[in-house]
Amino acid sequence: MKCSFYPILRKSVALIAKFFLVSIVTPFTGKLQQLNLRSLKKHFFHGWKPPLMTFLNWLCQGLITLAYPRMGYNPVEARRERQKSQWASELLAMEPSQLEEEAREMIAQIQHAPPSASSSQKIPTFTVLICFHHHLSYFKSSLASLQEACMYSPATPVEILIINDDPSISSEELLAQASASLQEKMTLYSHKKNLGICNSANEAIALAQGEWILHLDCDDRLSPHVFSTLTKTISEYPDVRYISSRAIDIDQNGKILSWRLRAESPCDLVHDNVASHLKVIRKDLHDDIGLFNPIFEGCQDYEFALRTAINEPLCFIADYLYEYRWHDHSQTVSNNKKQNLTANRIRQIYLLVASWIHHGIKDVHWEITGIHASSWSKHLYSSRDASLTNPLYSVILETTSPYGPCREKQLLIEVATIIIDRYRTRELDTRISVII
Repeated sequence: MKCSFYPILRKSVALIAKFFLVSIVTPFTGKLQQLNLRSLKKHFFHGWKPPLMTFLNWLCQGLITLAYPRMGYNPVEARRERQKSQWASELLAMEPSQLEEEAREMIAQIQHAPPSASSSQKIPTFTVLICFHHHLSYFKSSLASLQEACMYSPATPVEILIINDDPSISSEELLAQASASLQEKMTLYSHKKNLGICNSANEAIALAQGEWILHLDCDDRLSPHVFSTLTKTISEYPDVRYISSRAIDIDQNGKILSWRLRAESPCDLVHDNVASHLKVIRKDLHDDIGLFNPIFEGCQDYEFALRTAINEPLCFIADYLYEYRWHDHSQTVSNNKKQNLTANRIRQIYLLVASWIHHGIKDVHWEITGIHASSWSKHLYSSRDASLTNPLYSVILETTSPYGPCREKQLLIEVATIIIDRYRTRELDTRISVII
């Protein structure tokens, strides 16, 4: 009796949750997002707006969890796991709140210098990058939204680059989902075996012809005015190299579930992936700070956003340019436990890196070799704790390139990744070899 009753109860709760979400919460957040939120904060809420918007975002997440119980997505469990995974604070013997606040302040100093606000008449070129895997039923809708965006901005040069990472789907099937006019803009590459999102995206970045790379998941949608809004933003801030918009949550039929009322800034990346969707990256940013890291598969965009944030300002815009689709096979929910662990690793790695940048590199002994050893020694030794007698880790660094601030941060990320992973798995090996 209990076993037969539970599915009925679960379905009833899901229906009630979705009705409340679509009929009450979504219209309210839809109206709220149309207001001038800065003015609203100044004249009405007096600083209460961020908690209100945080609450509404959490409410929408919770209702979506109830509305789609088969997804296995549980934000409460994710929060609980994050609180248990305070490896960086344990290593540094610091309170998690203090460590996070210092990381926020460090990133704030970098973000405080905004991109220069000047005007550029250059028309940007875009490569829309789609790494296809598994979601053929939604792919046609995704391409339809892209065609509408191209029609809305006909003067914008757009290349569509598709990496087929699903060997069970032929190239002909994918091309058949697009109109003839859209196919003229498309280039498609197919893999004989699944290589994963990171390897597929990195392959496509090297092939992209556009100055800017816009990442579109094969089951999601774009706003019709995406290119016109991005062109305006790039014209106003020609030095910016990473743009993130707000996003709308939609269901499997395209109905709006929630408007994500993002009030966070890039500093809040140390707490959660507030960059999320949409991400548009100038291609030369990859030349300077690297490609996506495959060891963070599934959360590679989060790690790259943090990597950018500790090097230069990100541009968060209030426009809604992306529609994220919730369905039973969404990567966010189908691999939720794995993604939670990966996100926690990334968060702890960057908290450790931020502490090193803020306080100097402690508990690490450096053995530096290679043709550029002298330039690296000068900078790394100057940040080393002079009183260090019993280092926790010994890093053997082979230098193949000259010292530079971006290169040093890349080194710190690589070393912090190894240290955090060894600490959380209780691996006792304290010697680390790095080539940079």
